Amino acid sequence: MRLLPDEAPALVGLGLEAGVPLEMEVPGLEPPTMKGLPLLSSPEEPPAQRHEPLPSSPIEGLALLMEPVGEPAPLLRAYLPAQREGEATVAQRLGPLEALRPRLYPPALLPDGPAPDLEARWFSHQVEALRALLRHKAFLLADDPGTGRRPAVAAALAAQFSRGVALRALIVAPCALWRTWVDCLAAWAPGLLITVVRGDTEARRRDWATAAHVYLTDYTTLAGDLAGGLVEGGRPFDVAVFDAMLAAARYPEAPLEAARQVPAPTRWGLAGARPRTASEWVALFAALTPDEVDPQDSVHLAEIQRRFEPRTLRRTRADLAESLPRWVRHRVWLDLDAVQHEAYVAALAEERHRLAKLGSAVTMTHIAAAVDRINEALNFAPDSHDGVKVRALVDLMEEITAGGNKAVVFTRYRRRGMDRLASALEVFGLVRLEAGAPESAVQRALGDFRKDPAKQVLLAHHGSRFDGWPLMEVGYVVHLDHGWDPAEALRAERRLFPDRPPQAPVVVYEFWVADTVDERLFRGLNEQGLTPEAIAERPEAASGLAVEDWLAGVLEVGRVRARPVDVSRPGSAPLPGTRMLRGTLQALSPERLLGGVALVMEALGFPETEPVGEVSGRGSDLLARRRGGGRPEQVLVRCLRLGKNVGV
Repeated sequence: MRLLPDEAPALVGLGLEAGVPLEMEVPGLEPPTMKGLPLLSSPEEPPAQRHEPLPSSPIEGLALLMEPVGEPAPLLRAYLPAQREGEATVAQRLGPLEALRPRLYPPALLPDGPAPDLEARWFSHQVEALRALLRHKAFLLADDPGTGRRPAVAAALAAQFSRGVALRALIVAPCALWRTWVDCLAAWAPGLLITVVRGDTEARRRDWATAAHVYLTDYTTLAGDLAGGLVEGGRPFDVAVFDAMLAAARYPEAPLEAARQVPAPTRWGLAGARPRTASEWVALFAALTPDEVDPQDSVHLAEIQRRFEPRTLRRTRADLAESLPRWVRHRVWLDLDAVQHEAYVAALAEERHRLAKLGSAVTMTHIAAAVDRINEALNFAPDSHDGVKVRALVDLMEEITAGGNKAVVFTRYRRRGMDRLASALEVFGLVRLEAGAPESAVQRALGDFRKDPAKQVLLAHHGSRFDGWPLMEVGYVVHLDHGWDPAEALRAERRLFPDRPPQAPVVVYEFWVADTVDERLFRGLNEQGLTPEAIAERPEAASGLAVEDWLAGVLEVGRVRARPVDVSRPGSAPLPGTRMLRGTLQALSPERLLGGVALVMEALGFPETEPVGEVSGRGSDLLARRRGGGRPEQVLVRCLRLGKNVGV
C-alpha cells in the first residue's frame, strides 16, 4: 500500500556505510497531524476511500484503518473460491481494533512481482488438494506420505490470509516435523510470520503472546498450555492444522482431545491413510468437527464413513504413479533435546581430541571410527533405546504402515544399534537383515518380508546382502544415519531393485540432525557434488570427502604436528602438564584470570575488551570487539570456574 501526496514525490536514496553506529536522542513526541488520502489503486479501478478513525483507541493520537484494494496475490488468484455466504472477514468478525493488528505485523500477502506458476512447479494432485482445502471448513487430507501434502496446506494458509478471513493460524505437529513446516511456509507462504512455541513455561508464555501469523507447536505442549491457560488471552485461531493425526490418535495420552479444544472455525487434518476403524474416524473428526462429533459416541463404521468421506481426500502412491518420479527424496532435519545434546557434545569433544593427538597419522579408518561414535550419540540418548531420531522414526512408520505400505530402514550400526532400534519397531511387524548373515538367513528374512502382509518394516545394515530379486513391495526407504562414504546409501538403495525400476514411486527419507556434524557433512557433500542425486548422474564422483575435508570442515579438528623444541631459546620450553596448568589457573585472582582472557582475545584479533557485570570468583563475562571489512563484530566471552573437568 502506498500513500501519495498531490504532487509527484521526489525519490531520495539514503545510504549508510556498513558498520557505522548511529545514536540519536528522541525528543517528546507530539501528536501527529494526519490527513485522509485516497489509497493508490490500479487505473481500471476508482480510488478507494477506506480510511476511517477508530474509536476508543488505547494509543494516544489518531489511529486509521486502511484496507488494501484489489485482488489477492497472483499466485493464489486462480485457486481462491468465491467467498461463501456468511463467511466474515477478520475485520467484520473481530471489529476494527482487532483487525488493525495484522497491519502492524509483516505483510501477510505474498510479494508482488512475477509469481511462481503452480501448474508448472506443482503436481496436479497438489493443486487438487489445495482447492479441496479451500472449499471446506473441516477437511482431512489422507494422501500417502511423501506426496507433497504440506506444501498444499501452506499455500492454502497463504490464501486464507490473502482473502482476509484469517488473522491467526495454529499448526500442531510432532517436533520432528517443525523444520519441514517452516520450510514449506517459507516457500509457499513467505509473508507469514511464524512463532515456534517450545521451552519452559515462561518461554512458552512469551511465545504465545508474541505477535505472529502462525503458531507452531506439538500435541503435548498444546494440551499442557491449554490446561494451564498459557495460550494467549483465549483469543481464537482462524485456522488450525493438525498433522500426523493417525499417529496422534494412537498415543496413550490421547492428545487429539486437546486438539478438539482449540477454538478455530477452519480445521484441517493430515494423515497417511484413511482411518480404518470407527474409533479412529471418531477420534479424528471429533478434533476436526468438534460441534458434530462427540468422542464418546458409539457409531457404526459405515455410518461415520458415509458422513465424513466427502470431507476426506485420499490418494496412494500407486494412484499418482503417472505423475510422480520413480524416486522421491526428502531430507528430515531434527533437533537434539538437552540430554542427547550433552552426550553428543561429549562424544564429539573426545573424538576431536583423539584425532588431534594422531596428527598426520590420521587415516579414513580413524575417521570412520569417530563418525560411528558420534552417530551413536545422535541416534540414541545415553543408555537408552530412545532418542529424537527414534521418536521421529516411530511417527513416520505410523504414517507409512497405516496405509498398508512397507518400508526399509537402513542404519550403519550392527548388532548393538539394531537391537535398540528393533525394540521400537517390533510393533510394525519387524524383519531384521544383518550384514554378513548367511545366505539361508537372508532368504528366510526376505521371504517373510515379501509374503507376510503383517511384516511391514525391514531393518537392514547398509552393507547387508540381498537375494538379487527386486523388493517391489517396498514403497519407502529411510536412512537413519550417515557414514564417511556418501555412495554407501545409494548402493544400498539400488540393491533393493537390482534389475528393474520400482513399479510405484519410492519415497526416500534421510534423517539429519541440525547444528551438529551432520549439518557440516551435508554442506560439504553438497558443495562437492556428492549428494545421492549428483552421484546417480556421475558415479565416478563417488569417492567421498578427503581426510582433510573431514578434519577441517566436518569434525573441525586442528591437526597436532610435533615440532622440535629448542631449549636454548627463552620461552621455548614445552607446555606444563595438566596438573601444573590447573594449579596455576586456580591460583589466579578473578581479575588476573579475566586479564589473561583479554590477552587471548587480543591475540585472536579482538583488540577492544571490557568486563561485563561483576568480576567474581565463580565466573565473569567479557565483551570483545573488533572491526573487519567495515563491519563491527562483538563476542561475549563467558569465564566459569566449575571446579570439575569439563572435557576438551
